[in-house]
Amino acid sequence: MYSEIKVKTIAKNSLYNIAGFVLPIISALVAIPFIIKGFGVERFGFLTLSWAIVGYFNLFDFGISRALTFYISSAISKKDLKEIKYIVCTAIAMMLFFGLIGGIILFLLSKLIIFDLLNISTNLQVEFQDSIKILSLIIPMVIISTALKGVLEAYQCFFQSNIIQTFIGIGNFLSPLFILFFSTSMTYIVIAMIIIRLIALFMYFIVLGRLIPDIFREFQVKGPYIKVLLSYGGWIFISSVVGPVMVYFDRFFIASVISVSEATYYTTPFEIVTKVTIISVAISSALFPFLTSSMIQDKAKAITAFDRVIGYVFLITFPIMLLIISFSNIFLSLWINKDFADKSSEVLQWLSIGVFLNCIAFIPLSFIHALKRPDITAKIHLVELPFYILILVVLTNEFGIKGSAITWTLRTGIDGLIMFYMSYKLMNETLSVIIKNGAIIIMSLLFSLVGLISFNQSEILYFNAFLFFIYLIISWKLILTDTKIQR
Repeated sequence: MYSEIKVKTIAKNSLYNIAGFVLPIISALVAIPFIIKGFGVERFGFLTLSWAIVGYFNLFDFGISRALTFYISSAISKKDLKEIKYIVCTAIAMMLFFGLIGGIILFLLSKLIIFDLLNISTNLQVEFQDSIKILSLIIPMVIISTALKGVLEAYQCFFQSNIIQTFIGIGNFLSPLFILFFSTSMTYIVIAMIIIRLIALFMYFIVLGRLIPDIFREFQVKGPYIKVLLSYGGWIFISSVVGPVMVYFDRFFIASVISVSEATYYTTPFEIVTKVTIISVAISSALFPFLTSSMIQDKAKAITAFDRVIGYVFLITFPIMLLIISFSNIFLSLWINKDFADKSSEVLQWLSIGVFLNCIAFIPLSFIHALKRPDITAKIHLVELPFYILILVVLTNEFGIKGSAITWTLRTGIDGLIMFYMSYKLMNETLSVIIKNGAIIIMSLLFSLVGLISFNQSEILYFNAFLFFIYLIISWKLILTDTKIQR
């Protein structure tokens, strides 16, 4: 288990992560129409709210999952099994405590949520309140599972982790179909969610027991590790709170300042194009434990891996975004209608640029975290937030939803540049890495011209054909011929 992690495992683990994202999405596409038809729109709306509540209460992990991956990866590289046991036991105890607090809060808020905050039909209020109360039992399981997922990722057990995550994701969509045979009550669905989470938690503990022998016989909580985990995880928690605000605030602002219908023309392309970030999330999640371990064993190898993975992300995401920008109007016309496409195609183009830049930026973010500096990313996000809101207000009032898309893209671009600068600075090898990645940076700037210049459809195609030609050259020179890292 302590053998050196090979770089080629990053690609394999990334594929596992992508499968863990994609398979539940496929099951959702199949199941959701039947769920809506069987349970009705209002019950389905409450079900989606229940999923959102579970996701929101993941914040009660306070970034400790990421901290676990970092510290256990470091301990693995030092072959310190005793430290690993202490860290994991302490984290499980902390997660149980935080989970119980979160569950109690949700239970106490159930009446307020159903009767005061949500506009729910009178005949469904009691059923939904009971469901929320039962749902509160799931919070400790969710938070402990999140921590255990961090442990598995530190051990490079992405296959096992994604098997469990896929089981949860598919189960959440298929269990309502089974319940439809005998009931349409939300209470039964929530009970099914709890059973699924219990099974998943049991699966996590089985894998954990195999990775760390005797952990349950020698379960010890060490006070000093509480401070260690919170000091790292606290900064991750801040980013986890501020980040979603910058991602989702724009749609609420559009709905309040312009109209809900205009928000639809913005959120629809947003939800489509941001799915591409699954690729970068998958790769950066697989990269993080490797970087953490390599920074202790071989810093040069970690920096080279950082360089190479940027190339991989560029290689994969650039042509996808180029296609979306080139055919945004055609795609939206075929998928929805021409009127919708006319109102949303420019939004989709701008957001595509932002998503591309964001995909690249995931890599330096992981590098900074691997260097035990999550405070840097949290501080960057805190500084960005007021400026982002100010620019969003100005550009949305001036240009409508296109202005919102421009703001989001500017924010991701600036965020990415700062992340790159800070990661280069922390490497102490700034110049060499900048030169090596210069082609990708220049390409990114050229790519941004698509949004800055008002092209018609034929001009966009010509310009993008030129960009694609440059892309092929860069791919050959910078990525495909790079053999510094052994596969």
